[in-house]
Amino acid sequence: MSACSEACPAMEKHLQSAVREPRFVQTDDGGSILALALHCLMVDHGFRVDADRTFGGGASPFCPAADWHGKFTNEWVFDYRRPGYASAFALHCSLQAASGKMFVHAREADSPTNMRYMGLLVDKYVPDPGMAKGSSWAGVVVEQEALKQQLEEFVAEPLLAAAMPSPEPEEPIQDAPESMFKQLSAYISPAYESLKRRDILVAGTAIAAVSIGILWLARSRQRP
Repeated sequence: MSACSEACPAMEKHLQSAVREPRFVQTDDGGSILALALHCLMVDHGFRVDADRTFGGGASPFCPAADWHGKFTNEWVFDYRRPGYASAFALHCSLQAASGKMFVHAREADSPTNMRYMGLLVDKYVPDPGMAKGSSWAGVVVEQEALKQQLEEFVAEPLLAAAMPSPEPEEPIQDAPESMFKQLSAYISPAYESLKRRDILVAGTAIAAVSIGILWLARSRQRP
């Protein structure tokens, strides 16, 4: 049995960040709980919710879109963006109520061929839907490590491997760096200051010479 087969604090924290209490999900068969757990794993893998409004107005990156639950019967759709990739992504979970099987379909929005699928048994991961009527996420979803591994191996990683990356932005033409001006200033300023000091010295010497000449001429005229 894996370390997270019965309880995984990280998963429970993610679920709580998405929907504060399981009773707000309102499920009888566990389908919506499993769909929400898969959504949390997608976000944990680096996908970002692409929605104008979030469920309950939550600010956590794990919060799903406001209409994630109840929009369709036994179906849950999550839209994402992924940093570094050009297209949007979608995760579509569909429950076959009679068999208790969840069909998981992920796709890249702008690609007709980049799609990934897997099937899950709901009761393997949500064995007691009655626990979802409480206020704590502890023990609601089990076999979490196995669920994470399946999603990564069969859905998230192959989906990204075939996805179109974002084009690299063109490097803008930049002005000369500030450091260059500082370096030039370091050379120019001392020379300029030296030039000013030299001019002042020459001017001062000239003024002193003129003053001495005037004084000598005045004295020579005063002699009989």
